[in-house]
Amino acid sequence: MAETEDLRDILGTQEGSNLEFKRELKHRDTLGKGVCALANDLAGLGGGDFVIGVSDDGTPYPTDTSDEMLRSYAQIRDDGNILPRPSIVVSAERFAGEAACAST
Repeated sequence: MAETEDLRDILGTQEGSNLEFKRELKHRDTLGKGVCALANDLAGLGGGDFVIGVSDDGTPYPTDTSDEMLRSYAQIRDDGNILPRPSIVVSAERFAGEAACAST
């Protein structure tokens, strides 16, 4: 992603069937369910995006985007609770100018 791009401008600030916000990586089971739902693509939209570091109302929330956090987030797909394992890409991004983690 180019430095001038911001996820808020690309994805918007409203959750929907292909966009989910979470303030923090606190409850792995909740995040796993969200990743699973987006991977199932029941709406037929080609999957979706999961962004950590954004409150449900679309405002940024301070979050850790360290390599350790990104690895922890990516490991959710390998916990054995989501089968078959979805293909996800986890990255550190910007949302409204603040640090956020995203998976697509």
